[in-house]
Amino acid sequence: MANAARFHRAPAAMKCKTTAPLRSTIIKRRTASLATAWFDLAQRSMEMMQGSATVIATRTAAMAKAGTHPSAAHDREMKRMVDEKVDASAASLTGMAFTAAAACQSLWLASLWGGRSPTTTQLQRATTRVLGAGLAPYQKTVRSNVKRLRK
Repeated sequence: MANAARFHRAPAAMKCKTTAPLRSTIIKRRTASLATAWFDLAQRSMEMMQGSATVIATRTAAMAKAGTHPSAAHDREMKRMVDEKVDASAASLTGMAFTAAAACQSLWLASLWGGRSPTTTQLQRATTRVLGAGLAPYQKTVRSNVKRLRK
């Protein structure tokens, strides 16, 4: 209950023996911030998908325009496309691995020192951080491609 008091402090007139209102307030706050984390991840994914569609359409049009005899510029763009995918995949896997390792370590230490296993909310927060770390390199690459190809 010491942790609960830090999130919500009831006025002296409202204090009673039951802690149900206090618990529901804490659950609502944790759920709201967790929902915000998932919403943010979904929004970033949608932004990346929209940008990817733009990049794919632009590159497909350039390939069709080049036809069977692509220029050196088209060859560089195709090589760049492959290199970007490899680099983004490597950065994504590395980011996810380090974020997952850090999350596992912090959850393990918390359970070791606190004597409790991680809650579902803690596990979901760790999951959103890992997924966000995996999405970030792809999102960065897509954004830079959209800016570069729109010129």
